[in-house]
Amino acid sequence: MEYYLILQGRQFGPYQRGELLSVGLSNDTPVWAEGMETPLPANEVGDLRCVLKELGWMARGAKTDSDGVYVMPRFSFLQAINQGLGNLLNVKGRARRSEFWWFLLFWFLLEGIVGAVVPGLLIGLILGGLFVPIQIRRLHDIGNNAKCLLYFYVLLAAAIVMGVLMRAYSFQWLGYLCIFLWLLMGGVGVYLIVQFVKNSETEENEWGPSPKYLGVHDFDM
Repeated sequence: MEYYLILQGRQFGPYQRGELLSVGLSNDTPVWAEGMETPLPANEVGDLRCVLKELGWMARGAKTDSDGVYVMPRFSFLQAINQGLGNLLNVKGRARRSEFWWFLLFWFLLEGIVGAVVPGLLIGLILGGLFVPIQIRRLHDIGNNAKCLLYFYVLLAAAIVMGVLMRAYSFQWLGYLCIFLWLLMGGVGVYLIVQFVKNSETEENEWGPSPKYLGVHDFDM
């Protein structure tokens, strides 16, 4: 179908749907096509809603890759901090790689500064807990669940408890158990790192749409 736009009182066109991405279309732009009695705002024309969605993606800096999929630009350091802090307690969504790794750097810096000013185990545990939600959302982003993260922290807690008991009672077998737990935790930690560096799933999954891949350009050009 071909469309005509009414811009500043003048009619322009006809345009194919794919051409509307570069001719100044907006939600309120009057649009007319054959079969319509009068021009209507673009957001009231059902066939153009996907065009307006793509224009919104382009305004946010998204570009299409070789497969025609819209890809959002990488997070900057400040964007990742803002996104991470805004979702500090959110464990249900998804977090892409650039958000996760920039926020990890911020978290290391924050922990170093706060730990130097207010040393203590409690503050370390609090800051460590603040980093858990984004780890869960990063796993969600690749279609994984958080069970492996739970195993890691359970092993970490058990290893710390074993270490404390070993110092208190000096039982040799506690030392061997502690070493075994640390080795297990190291293995799970390596697995987690591998998961954290994986790319986002393109499609929507049970935790929501992809924060990186927005959609497929399917216009008839």
